[in-house]
Amino acid sequence: MAVGPLSWPLFALGVSTGLLQDSPCPAAANPLVESAWNAYRIAEFDSARVRFEAATESCPSHTGARIGLGYATMQTDRLDRARSLFREALALEPDNVDALLGSGLVAWRSDSISRAETIFQQVLELQPENTTAREFLGRTGRILGTPPPRPRYDRPDSTIYFSRTHGTHFDVRTDTGWSPFYLNGVNLGTALPGKFATEFPDSITYATWIEQIGAMRANVIRVYTIHPPRFYQALWEYNTTHAEPLWLVHGAWATVPPNDDYDNTTWKREFFDEVHDVVDLIHGRADLPPKADEGFRHYTSDISRWVVAFVFGREWEPHTVANFNRENPGRDDWSGDFVGVSDGTALEVWMAQASDEMVSYEMRGYNTQRPVAFTNWPTLDPLTHKSEATNAQEVAILTGMGTTAYLNPEASNQDDQALDASRMFSTNQFQAGHFASYHAYPYHPDFMILDPLPDNAITADGPSHYYAYLRKLAEHHDDVPVLIAEYGVPASVGIAHLQPQGQHHGGHTEQRQAEINVRLTRDIAASGMAGGILFSWIDEWFKKTWLLAPMTLPEMRNRLWLNRLDPEQHYGVIAMEPMARLHGGSLNDRLRSWQRVEPLYDTNAATLRAFPDEAYLRLLIEQKSPTMADELFIGFDMLDRTAGDHRWPDAIGPRVPVGLEFVLRISGNRAEIVADSGANPWSIVPIHPNLGQLRVRTELDLLDDLPDGAFSGRWQANANVPFLTAANEDGAYTPLRVIVRRHRVSPDTTEHPAVGYNRGLLPKGAAPNGMWEISEERNAIEIRIPWMLLNVTDPSSRHVLKGADHALGPYRSEPVPDIRIVAAMRSGALWSTFPRDGGTVSAFTWDRWERPQWRARPKPLYRAMQRVFGDLLTPATSSGH
Repeated sequence: MAVGPLSWPLFALGVSTGLLQDSPCPAAANPLVESAWNAYRIAEFDSARVRFEAATESCPSHTGARIGLGYATMQTDRLDRARSLFREALALEPDNVDALLGSGLVAWRSDSISRAETIFQQVLELQPENTTAREFLGRTGRILGTPPPRPRYDRPDSTIYFSRTHGTHFDVRTDTGWSPFYLNGVNLGTALPGKFATEFPDSITYATWIEQIGAMRANVIRVYTIHPPRFYQALWEYNTTHAEPLWLVHGAWATVPPNDDYDNTTWKREFFDEVHDVVDLIHGRADLPPKADEGFRHYTSDISRWVVAFVFGREWEPHTVANFNRENPGRDDWSGDFVGVSDGTALEVWMAQASDEMVSYEMRGYNTQRPVAFTNWPTLDPLTHKSEATNAQEVAILTGMGTTAYLNPEASNQDDQALDASRMFSTNQFQAGHFASYHAYPYHPDFMILDPLPDNAITADGPSHYYAYLRKLAEHHDDVPVLIAEYGVPASVGIAHLQPQGQHHGGHTEQRQAEINVRLTRDIAASGMAGGILFSWIDEWFKKTWLLAPMTLPEMRNRLWLNRLDPEQHYGVIAMEPMARLHGGSLNDRLRSWQRVEPLYDTNAATLRAFPDEAYLRLLIEQKSPTMADELFIGFDMLDRTAGDHRWPDAIGPRVPVGLEFVLRISGNRAEIVADSGANPWSIVPIHPNLGQLRVRTELDLLDDLPDGAFSGRWQANANVPFLTAANEDGAYTPLRVIVRRHRVSPDTTEHPAVGYNRGLLPKGAAPNGMWEISEERNAIEIRIPWMLLNVTDPSSRHVLKGADHALGPYRSEPVPDIRIVAAMRSGALWSTFPRDGGTVSAFTWDRWERPQWRARPKPLYRAMQRVFGDLLTPATSSGH
């Protein structure tokens, strides 16, 4: 079983038994142990391990140091060593609960479930109330039975509310009265690598994350749906042991209603049932049916005093809004006991009714209320955007001029529907009040970029399209708070949107991600918002972005590997990345690990090795001449040996013995992957030239921070070019260019050329940001190729993109037993090839997997958000007790 991310013994949350010892340890041991746990709390496991090792060397009998070393070692996937350390600790103290818990976790994560059960039973014999042991035994079915009784609950006579809306901000109740509260938060995505979104982590992981989020100086956590009881218990324990509590924004999830009918009886009942369950469980009074691997869901932790608001629902699709409004004409006014709508739309009335139900249910059962909002996003904002035409308008403008541009039939109109919270009102009985909640990112929809930038859209960091949008949003909602409940940029290699100030949807180094998210956080505060909640706490591998989803095949297996091209997988404050198999901070250090990898080729000219992991195909070529070759070529035959190009790019050099779909070409400081045209899943062609009557807004003026390989112009994806490899010898490879914003036309006939970038360019530098490195003194080049750049749609099952009827899909994939890798080096007119003429082409294969091996690592974003959240803190963070 894959080792989990941030597990630690409960005593590490504070200094207690077993952590520090007086005798016979030397005085130096305790400070080292405490320092090690501080490093562990923020997931600096290597640093923690070094300090624990120093403490055990200083004092071999220090049980706490040995236990801490066991936990830190477990985080670096050395389960055998961790098992030994816990055994050594138990030899010193046989009844040490924390050592037993560690032994149980190692057994659990090694798939020794029966052994884990035995150990956790031992824990309960020593400590019957131990929630961690009870949780794991409950997940095996060993602890079921009747849930323990709750204390009697008496509904209070007067209405209680710990938070409220006040003008355009929130207040929370403190010991001295109401105080303004600005929300600095993070969205808690919880899907660990290899897991689906509905699979939740264990209690120790929750406790660790909550501790880390508090140390990051956030004051709010947001969850989208119901979590297991262990999450609420961990939050309760944190808030009752820390001076500054963490508040919670809780959601109630919704699927898309059948036939876009929000009044569908079954769908609406299921959604309202979740609303009721959310209310009950935050008061610690819910009993929900068992779920797979969860056992009984018995909620006893009353965390209601720290729930600052409810935000229910999802990012609603515009077509469902349009269809529901069309089917329900005249449904525009409604008033409930707590929330109403005046002069609205049918779905705005429905949102008011759902809000009223959430407030009413909590009032009936608990005489308590708190602010409420529905989830919204810019696609359904109530603003009018000058640059945004509907699909029908664009078609009419272009066909009127004798041309058409490709329109994705699944593309939504971005500005013809609205959900407007300002049309809602709170009755006199609803003192907590309603507010508006938006997921707002700086790069999407297109109007976020294409609308003219007003003169006042300048912050201390410079001009900002994002700030301009937020200001308009705040001005429209001038009587209720506006919460930006999602924002951020990802640190992926791939890009899905480009943005004027360089705040792209991907394509960032981790340091650049931190810098941009700090700026966005400041822009949100400066624009008059009531708070911002960063997306997201961890990288989540199960996510897919629009650009890559059609070729992420087989479906549902992407959770088993990290797609470095997919921005949706890389928003996290905490990186979730493959466990290191090649050890060393520098390439020279890693060369020793590489020597354990069997070469594909070993000649007098060079040695070539290949190694896979959950994110990359890793390659190492060590040249044996005293100087580096002028150019290096590595070719990849992914499917049929005969299909593909049998020449190197530009038809230079000797003939290749197998047909190549892709070639990596390294020359100087440039490394680029190019594709045989039949293997390129995107074909970019010029659109019809008859566009002279349109006014053109040039992209060079619009985008001032283009990434390498970016392009713009009158281009479109060509749906008529087949995507199917065929045998050839023309050496005519194509760059891996992709359009990330199609050619657009505004209602006033302003033309916005398409923009895109060359995703085949590999950035130079060390991991995690760079994809290739050179050791000049060792004449070695190490390359990390994201799997999807080679049309590998699922490395865990060795699936490769097979082809499609045309360049835009639908795509097909098939499993392959291996791939063929060849190489060549050119020094002047001299060529060296691998294999040599007539030699055997090496077939490279790798083991398939069902459970990825991974590790957690804080990105620079963690420290950056810690600083900016600290700058924005308000005194109200001390409220809630």
